[in-house]
Amino acid sequence: MSNPTPYLPGFSHRLCGRRATSEATRLSTQAKTLDGLAALVARFIPAEVFAPTGDQRERIFPPWVTFIAFLGQVLTRGSVCREAVRRVQSWCIANRQSPPDENSSGYCQARKRLTLDSLRAAHEQISGWIQRHTGEAQCWCGRAVKVLDGCGV
Repeated sequence: MSNPTPYLPGFSHRLCGRRATSEATRLSTQAKTLDGLAALVARFIPAEVFAPTGDQRERIFPPWVTFIAFLGQVLTRGSVCREAVRRVQSWCIANRQSPPDENSSGYCQARKRLTLDSLRAAHEQISGWIQRHTGEAQCWCGRAVKVLDGCGV
């Protein structure tokens, strides 16, 4: 058996530390929680896009929380409504709020209440952010080039 620390025999390799996590790994881990995904999405879409209007009552699943839970559900392969509700429950407990019921019916109804206008506004926010952050460096001869791969067609 080889000695992992030849100059300091008897010291464990665990004292050497661990490899630094990449930014992608850190963001992926953060996105697995509802609060982390909300922080990531808030960089591109302000929460005011999904702010309830004055005539709406306060609900267990507000539009912003519903959108973030739905986005997490879409981004996670094979995720069901019950898993989205569990994320909302853990977020509520972490924020010292009363968690919603385990039944996914309320979440599904809240998802139906997301208006097409607010989803379009979210799309506009994301596309606007991409356009603002795409400079001439991504252009070829002053033109935006799009590459399509048709080998799977």
